Amino acid sequence: MTSSGYKKGTIILYEIYSRVVAKKAVFLFEGSFLLLEKEVEVK
Repeated sequence: MTSSGYKKGTIILYEIYSRVVAKKAVFLFEGSFLLLEKEVEVK
């Protein structure tokens, strides 16, 4: 495997990883936001 091919593979892996992390972060953020809204409604 050439160094340029290795670099491309690393970049692709990094992009997939960052997308997954971003989705999880958004999911957690929305989840906590919904929980806060529910708590406000109860009060």
